[in-house]
Amino acid sequence: MITVCGQTFVGAAKSINQDAYCALSAETSLGDAALLAVCDGVGGLASGEVASSAAIRELSRWFEGALPAYAAKNARGGAVDLRPIGEEWGALLADLNARMWRYSRDLNVRMGTTLTALLVFGRRFAIGHVGDCRAYRVRGGSCEQLTRDQTLIQREVEAGRISAEAALVHPRGSMILQALGAQEAVDPAFYLGEAKEGDTFVVACDGFYRRLGEGGLLRAFADGPHATEDALRDSIADAMARVLDAGEKDNITATCLHVGQPGPFSPASASDDQPTELCCASFSPSAPEADDEPTVGLGAE
Repeated sequence: MITVCGQTFVGAAKSINQDAYCALSAETSLGDAALLAVCDGVGGLASGEVASSAAIRELSRWFEGALPAYAAKNARGGAVDLRPIGEEWGALLADLNARMWRYSRDLNVRMGTTLTALLVFGRRFAIGHVGDCRAYRVRGGSCEQLTRDQTLIQREVEAGRISAEAALVHPRGSMILQALGAQEAVDPAFYLGEAKEGDTFVVACDGFYRRLGEGGLLRAFADGPHATEDALRDSIADAMARVLDAGEKDNITATCLHVGQPGPFSPASASDDQPTELCCASFSPSAPEADDEPTVGLGAE
């Protein structure tokens, strides 16, 4: 059984919530399935809330309409192979990006959104990722970040010029390298890994995770049972309260799921604890001006 929950809050200083999310689950003969997705509309561009809502709507439709066909096509030995998800979601996101791009050009506006989507099917997970929302896995006494931020500041972290902790509150930390709808083409990253009974996965925007860090996420989601929706909702609400107390001004959105005992038809899967990145995007943006919202490093036309 997989339990899901999500919450969003406009924030202490915003009039518009440019975040959007979905938290969906289903029981199938091939195992329990769930989808978490969070989109953060890009600050500094028009209609960020339109872009984020459109992306969530497309992913929700895929889960509710196309997932059964995907599962049937990719069933292997009673389980569902998630390795083709990069091709499946890659085509979906490419089409969505092209439509957003045409829409923005036709109306002479600039719009965009980040996206991080986590699909759990049986005892495997797949992630599609564009921008700087994050996916985490809380297991036992550890919290592991499963995605790599597509930001300028992440390059500084990887080069050893700044610590990961300092990057969370860096004034230029919100400069993302790509976003859906903000450029003619996007190159999402995809990850695969294992989901075990007792795991809790969290997908959240930067307004949520940057004030908590991995330690705060661990405290929020590792203590006590999370097998019910009410328990998950309480954990998110408590974490959001701490985020607000810490002075966060941005929109705040978090989704989570808890992996419980498998359903009666759920097959066993092989063990593989380490998430694998299927592809890694590489970008060369121009440098935008910094602000306290996500901004895309794209030059003006």
